[in-house]
Amino acid sequence: MSSLLSVSDITKLQTVKYANLGSLAILVFDYCITFSEEVQWTWSKPWDLTRVTFIISRYLPFAGVGMTAYALW
Repeated sequence: MSSLLSVSDITKLQTVKYANLGSLAILVFDYCITFSEEVQWTWSKPWDLTRVTFIISRYLPFAGVGMTAYALW
């Protein structure tokens, strides 16, 4: 079994890298355009289940995309 990648495999890997970078760009863009609303509606509120769920769903994708990017490079 050879450990060398074929041209097809390299092309697929490069496509996955670009798709991951594109998803990171969209995630950062969404974060930037909605940050002021986040501050207004969540930061001044007490901690409850809704806020915890929001924080997890808001910031966990950054970790996921970051780990995926690290694994692909």
